[in-house]
Amino acid sequence: MSFQSIEYAIFFVVVFLVFWALHRFGMAKIAFLCIASWFFYAAGNPWFLLILGASTFLDYTVAIEMDDAKTQKARKRWLMVSIITNLGLLAFFKYTNFFQETLVGVVDLFGAEWVFEKWDIVLPAGISFYTFMTLSYTVDVYKREIPVERDFIRFAFFIGFFAHLIAGPIVRAKDLLPQIGMRSWVTRQQASRAIWLIAIGIVKKGIVADALGRGIVDRVFETPDLLSSADILIGLYTYTIQIYLDFSAYSDMAIGSALLLGYHLPDNFDRPYQSRSIGEFWRRWHMTMSSFLRDYVYFPLVGSRGTNFQVYRNLFITFFLIGLWHGASWNFALYGAGHAFAMILTRFLRKRRE
Repeated sequence: MSFQSIEYAIFFVVVFLVFWALHRFGMAKIAFLCIASWFFYAAGNPWFLLILGASTFLDYTVAIEMDDAKTQKARKRWLMVSIITNLGLLAFFKYTNFFQETLVGVVDLFGAEWVFEKWDIVLPAGISFYTFMTLSYTVDVYKREIPVERDFIRFAFFIGFFAHLIAGPIVRAKDLLPQIGMRSWVTRQQASRAIWLIAIGIVKKGIVADALGRGIVDRVFETPDLLSSADILIGLYTYTIQIYLDFSAYSDMAIGSALLLGYHLPDNFDRPYQSRSIGEFWRRWHMTMSSFLRDYVYFPLVGSRGTNFQVYRNLFITFFLIGLWHGASWNFALYGAGHAFAMILTRFLRKRRE
């Protein structure tokens, strides 16, 4: 059920009316939104709901056990259960075929004749997003930066809220969980912004991005050998614009939908192609994903406080993971590595000027 579809419009109108009819009944409205979100998610594939439910129950339980643990060692064991299980699920569904194909390719270099047989694995919608959300929650509980959530319905709503579930933004527990206990309200200014975001998202995705895809991008990528270099270059830049419009449109509609229900989700894009440097670009492109990897990968690796070699290593690891997060192929891995080298070069030249 995509955000620009008629089905979603009907779904959201029903949710909006029932939610505000229940807004005086605290847990009733949360339980309703939780069930509605599960229905929204199951509409694509009911089996995906089992994965979402398992991940939600796992981290709900792990966080409570971690909070009740008597020793730091026990807390760390529970944290490792969360990290290994969540990343294991993500790796299985998203990267199994990529890892297999890579292994077969490497072995064949040494004379073996292995044959790569692709497994028929269906990637659950939104798993990259809600995996990061559950991981950030358990890590923050482990670091005692947020209190544990002992109400399962509230926690399930935080993870499964339909507005951010499929395509982000990646919402952290410290930002959304406190809002769940507050009385819902929407000002006229917030309603105006929400409607504007939904409308501009529909225009970005349903009119501009789709038209660029059908009119230029698809033809260039289907038959590049029949086109001139200039045509291919136009196709590449048009694809860049299409990707941005697609992704930012979904974020706009997600933020707008949540705002009409009284919930504030973080902004995800801030005109990234007006950036003046590669570092500024990543502070303005898919900001919730960039900040997640910055806070949970880059900073724990000492960030920019170590030697030049350590900083360059940390930048490479972080951006290599950013590339793989976007897609399970060496194209995306090289994409991440390219941005890593651009960041390293930028830092090197800045240090040299200083």
